[in-house]
Amino acid sequence: ELLSLDDVLRDFGNRVELNLEVKPKSISIIDVMLEKLDQYKPSKRMIVSCFYIEPLVYLRSVRPSLDVAFLWHKKTALLTGRHGYLKALKRLNSSIFHPHCLQVDEDMMARCREAGVEVYPWVSMAGEQNPEELWAKLDRLGVHGLCTNLPGQLTNWLKRNK
Repeated sequence: ELLSLDDVLRDFGNRVELNLEVKPKSISIIDVMLEKLDQYKPSKRMIVSCFYIEPLVYLRSVRPSLDVAFLWHKKTALLTGRHGYLKALKRLNSSIFHPHCLQVDEDMMARCREAGVEVYPWVSMAGEQNPEELWAKLDRLGVHGLCTNLPGQLTNWLKRNK
């Protein structure tokens, strides 16, 4: 069963930090999301992430107090250049970056550390065939967290390896 935004905000907005991903490029969805946030008034930290910069720029203009994160993948890099994420984050006045896990390397981490950016990679639904190998690599690189499809397994791995 899929949860609606109402379900998520009502049941979890005061219990856990949330990362709401905006899928469409249209900014109208931001207004709908903000209405829901105003209705439920979640007390926990909320991050809004998107692959497109326009909805995040709009969100920052109408609700600058919300944290935003720029999502990054191979197609984005082809469109904006290898280090275009730094320009996007600066434009958004954001220090939260969500690159695809396979794009994270030492160069990216060094640039993000220098810019004061926290890196929380994401994993595609089919991207965790060898999860412990991936997690160990990302841990060595020094990411700040991970958007994973296997949160329970990752928690257990962290307990065993930290």
